[in-house]
Amino acid sequence: VQALPVALAMIVGFVLATGAEASVVRAAIMGSLVAIAKGVGRLANMQNVLALAGAVMLAISPRLLRFDLGFALSFLSTVALLVFSDPIARRSFIRYLPKAFGIREAAASSAAAILITLPLILYVIGKIGPFSLLVNILVVPVVPFAMGLGAAAVAADFVWHPLAAPLVWATRLLLGYIISVAEYFGRFGALQVRLNAFFALLLFLGVVGGLWF
Repeated sequence: VQALPVALAMIVGFVLATGAEASVVRAAIMGSLVAIAKGVGRLANMQNVLALAGAVMLAISPRLLRFDLGFALSFLSTVALLVFSDPIARRSFIRYLPKAFGIREAAASSAAAILITLPLILYVIGKIGPFSLLVNILVVPVVPFAMGLGAAAVAADFVWHPLAAPLVWATRLLLGYIISVAEYFGRFGALQVRLNAFFALLLFLGVVGGLWF
Protein backbone atom coordinates (compact mmCIF):
# COMPACT_ATOMS: atom_id res chain seq x y z
CA VAL A 1 0.00 0.00 0.00
CA GLN A 2 2.84 2.38 0.83
CA ALA A 3 4.30 1.96 -2.67
CA LEU A 4 0.94 2.63 -4.36
CA PRO A 5 1.27 6.46 -4.54
CA VAL A 6 4.75 6.08 -6.01
CA ALA A 7 3.52 3.61 -8.63
CA LEU A 8 0.61 5.86 -9.59
CA ALA A 9 2.89 8.90 -9.76
CA MET A 10 5.26 7.02 -12.07
CA ILE A 11 2.36 6.04 -14.32
CA VAL A 12 1.16 9.64 -14.52
CA GLY A 13 4.69 10.81 -15.23
CA PHE A 14 5.03 8.27 -18.05
CA VAL A 15 1.76 9.45 -19.62
CA LEU A 16 2.86 13.09 -19.50
CA ALA A 17 6.32 12.25 -20.85
CA THR A 18 4.93 10.34 -23.85
CA GLY A 19 2.35 12.92 -24.89
CA ALA A 20 -0.80 11.32 -23.46
CA GLU A 21 -1.78 9.46 -26.63
CA ALA A 22 -5.01 7.49 -26.36
CA SER A 23 -3.24 4.12 -26.32
CA VAL A 24 -0.89 5.32 -23.57
CA VAL A 25 -3.76 6.72 -21.49
CA ARG A 26 -5.65 3.43 -21.85
CA ALA A 27 -2.61 1.47 -20.69
CA ALA A 28 -2.06 3.93 -17.84
CA ILE A 29 -5.64 3.61 -16.60
CA MET A 30 -5.39 -0.17 -16.73
CA GLY A 31 -2.06 -0.11 -14.94
CA SER A 32 -3.44 2.20 -12.27
CA LEU A 33 -6.47 -0.01 -11.69
CA VAL A 34 -4.29 -3.12 -11.39
CA ALA A 35 -1.95 -1.30 -9.00
CA ILE A 36 -4.88 -0.16 -6.87
CA ALA A 37 -6.33 -3.67 -6.82
CA LYS A 38 -3.02 -5.14 -5.68
CA GLY A 39 -2.63 -2.36 -3.13
CA VAL A 40 -5.89 -3.30 -1.44
CA GLY A 41 -5.25 -7.03 -1.71
CA ARG A 42 -7.61 -7.81 -4.59
CA LEU A 43 -7.04 -9.68 -7.83
CA ALA A 44 -7.77 -7.71 -11.00
CA ASN A 45 -9.79 -9.26 -13.82
CA MET A 46 -8.11 -7.85 -16.91
CA GLN A 47 -11.23 -7.98 -19.07
CA ASN A 48 -13.08 -5.90 -16.49
CA VAL A 49 -10.11 -3.56 -16.17
CA LEU A 50 -10.05 -3.02 -19.94
CA ALA A 51 -13.81 -2.42 -20.08
CA LEU A 52 -13.62 0.11 -17.25
CA ALA A 53 -10.65 1.90 -18.82
CA GLY A 54 -12.51 2.19 -22.12
CA ALA A 55 -15.68 3.38 -20.39
CA VAL A 56 -13.78 6.06 -18.46
CA MET A 57 -12.06 7.36 -21.58
CA LEU A 58 -15.26 7.43 -23.62
CA ALA A 59 -17.15 9.12 -20.79
CA ILE A 60 -14.52 11.87 -20.77
CA SER A 61 -14.24 12.13 -24.57
CA PRO A 62 -16.85 10.24 -26.65
CA ARG A 63 -15.20 11.58 -29.82
CA LEU A 64 -12.39 9.05 -29.31
CA LEU A 65 -14.58 6.27 -30.65
CA ARG A 66 -14.99 7.90 -34.04
CA PHE A 67 -12.06 10.23 -34.51
CA ASP A 68 -9.13 8.51 -32.79
CA LEU A 69 -7.97 5.44 -34.70
CA GLY A 70 -5.23 4.84 -32.13
CA PHE A 71 -7.80 4.37 -29.37
CA ALA A 72 -9.80 1.84 -31.38
CA LEU A 73 -6.73 -0.12 -32.47
CA SER A 74 -5.28 -0.10 -28.97
CA PHE A 75 -8.55 -1.30 -27.46
CA LEU A 76 -9.05 -4.04 -30.06
CA SER A 77 -5.44 -5.19 -29.78
CA THR A 78 -5.75 -5.51 -26.01
CA VAL A 79 -8.97 -7.49 -26.39
CA ALA A 80 -7.16 -9.75 -28.84
CA LEU A 81 -4.29 -10.33 -26.41
CA LEU A 82 -6.57 -11.04 -23.46
CA VAL A 83 -9.12 -13.25 -25.22
CA PHE A 84 -7.66 -14.78 -28.39
CA SER A 85 -3.90 -15.19 -28.07
CA ASP A 86 -4.13 -18.41 -26.04
CA PRO A 87 -6.60 -20.15 -28.42
CA ILE A 88 -4.40 -19.18 -31.37
CA ALA A 89 -1.33 -20.56 -29.62
CA ARG A 90 -3.11 -23.86 -29.00
CA ARG A 91 -5.01 -24.41 -32.24
CA SER A 92 -2.97 -22.88 -35.07
CA PHE A 93 0.39 -23.60 -36.69
CA ILE A 94 1.89 -21.35 -34.03
CA ARG A 95 1.81 -24.25 -31.55
CA TYR A 96 4.73 -25.76 -33.49
CA LEU A 97 6.96 -22.72 -32.93
CA PRO A 98 9.55 -22.91 -30.16
CA LYS A 99 8.82 -21.38 -26.77
CA ALA A 100 12.42 -20.23 -26.41
CA PHE A 101 12.93 -16.44 -26.19
CA GLY A 102 9.15 -15.95 -26.19
CA ILE A 103 8.86 -16.76 -29.90
CA ARG A 104 5.60 -18.69 -29.60
CA GLU A 105 4.07 -16.10 -27.30
CA ALA A 106 5.09 -13.25 -29.62
CA ALA A 107 3.63 -15.06 -32.63
CA ALA A 108 0.32 -15.81 -30.88
CA SER A 109 -0.06 -12.28 -29.53
CA SER A 110 0.85 -10.71 -32.87
CA ALA A 111 -1.47 -12.99 -34.83
CA ALA A 112 -4.37 -12.23 -32.48
CA ALA A 113 -3.81 -8.48 -32.68
CA ILE A 114 -3.40 -8.52 -36.47
CA LEU A 115 -6.52 -10.59 -37.06
CA ILE A 116 -8.77 -8.59 -34.74
CA THR A 117 -7.62 -5.19 -36.00
CA LEU A 118 -7.48 -6.19 -39.68
CA PRO A 119 -11.11 -5.28 -40.55
CA LEU A 120 -10.76 -1.80 -39.04
CA ILE A 121 -7.41 -1.23 -40.74
CA LEU A 122 -8.78 -2.26 -44.13
CA TYR A 123 -11.84 -0.04 -43.62
CA VAL A 124 -9.98 3.09 -42.50
CA ILE A 125 -6.54 2.76 -44.11
CA GLY A 126 -6.98 0.19 -46.86
CA LYS A 127 -3.45 -1.19 -46.51
CA ILE A 128 -1.92 -4.20 -44.78
CA GLY A 129 1.67 -5.36 -44.54
CA PRO A 130 1.92 -8.88 -46.00
CA PHE A 131 4.83 -9.77 -43.69
CA SER A 132 3.53 -8.11 -40.52
CA LEU A 133 3.24 -11.38 -38.59
CA LEU A 134 6.73 -12.52 -39.57
CA VAL A 135 8.18 -9.12 -38.65
CA ASN A 136 6.54 -9.29 -35.23
CA ILE A 137 7.88 -12.81 -34.64
CA LEU A 138 11.38 -11.59 -35.46
CA VAL A 139 11.20 -8.33 -33.51
CA VAL A 140 8.88 -8.65 -30.50
CA PRO A 141 11.05 -11.11 -28.50
CA VAL A 142 13.96 -8.66 -28.78
CA VAL A 143 12.06 -5.58 -27.58
CA PRO A 144 12.09 -6.38 -23.81
CA PHE A 145 15.86 -6.93 -23.92
CA ALA A 146 16.38 -3.63 -25.76
CA MET A 147 14.18 -1.77 -23.27
CA GLY A 148 15.84 -3.42 -20.28
CA LEU A 149 19.33 -2.69 -21.52
CA GLY A 150 18.36 0.88 -22.36
CA ALA A 151 16.97 1.47 -18.87
CA ALA A 152 20.07 -0.14 -17.33
CA ALA A 153 22.30 2.09 -19.45
CA VAL A 154 20.50 5.23 -18.23
CA ALA A 155 20.77 4.09 -14.62
CA ALA A 156 24.45 3.18 -15.02
CA ASP A 157 25.21 6.55 -16.58
CA PHE A 158 24.00 8.27 -13.42
CA VAL A 159 26.47 6.19 -11.40
CA TRP A 160 29.52 6.32 -13.67
CA HIS A 161 29.53 7.25 -17.34
CA PRO A 162 32.05 4.59 -18.54
CA LEU A 163 29.94 1.93 -16.86
CA ALA A 164 27.10 2.70 -19.26
CA ALA A 165 29.20 2.34 -22.43
CA PRO A 166 28.87 -1.46 -22.92
CA LEU A 167 25.16 -1.29 -22.11
CA VAL A 168 24.67 1.46 -24.67
CA TRP A 169 26.58 -0.58 -27.25
CA ALA A 170 24.38 -3.65 -26.61
CA THR A 171 21.22 -1.53 -26.76
CA ARG A 172 22.29 0.03 -30.08
CA LEU A 173 23.00 -3.45 -31.44
CA LEU A 174 19.48 -4.66 -30.62
CA LEU A 175 17.86 -1.46 -31.89
CA GLY A 176 19.88 -1.74 -35.09
CA TYR A 177 18.56 -5.26 -35.57
CA ILE A 178 14.97 -4.08 -35.09
CA ILE A 179 15.44 -1.21 -37.56
CA SER A 180 17.11 -3.49 -40.10
CA VAL A 181 14.22 -5.97 -39.99
CA ALA A 182 11.68 -3.17 -40.40
CA GLU A 183 13.57 -1.59 -43.29
CA TYR A 184 14.11 -4.89 -45.10
CA PHE A 185 10.48 -5.97 -45.06
CA GLY A 186 9.34 -2.41 -45.64
CA ARG A 187 10.80 -2.67 -49.14
CA PHE A 188 8.01 -5.05 -50.15
CA GLY A 189 5.34 -2.41 -49.63
CA ALA A 190 1.78 -3.01 -48.49
CA LEU A 191 -1.24 -4.73 -49.99
CA GLN A 192 -3.96 -2.32 -51.09
CA VAL A 193 -7.32 -3.69 -49.90
CA ARG A 194 -10.08 -1.29 -48.87
CA LEU A 195 -13.40 -2.49 -47.44
CA ASN A 196 -16.61 -0.58 -46.90
CA ALA A 197 -18.25 -0.61 -43.47
CA PHE A 198 -20.54 -3.55 -44.26
CA PHE A 199 -17.83 -5.92 -45.46
CA ALA A 200 -15.46 -4.78 -42.70
CA LEU A 201 -18.12 -5.71 -40.14
CA LEU A 202 -18.68 -9.08 -41.84
CA LEU A 203 -14.95 -9.75 -41.80
CA PHE A 204 -14.73 -8.78 -38.13
CA LEU A 205 -17.61 -11.08 -37.18
CA GLY A 206 -16.08 -13.87 -39.24
CA VAL A 207 -12.68 -13.47 -37.56
CA VAL A 208 -14.16 -13.35 -34.07
CA GLY A 209 -16.44 -16.30 -34.80
CA GLY A 210 -13.60 -18.33 -36.23
CA LEU A 211 -11.34 -17.65 -33.27
CA TRP A 212 -14.07 -18.09 -30.68
CA PHE A 213 -15.43 -21.40 -31.93
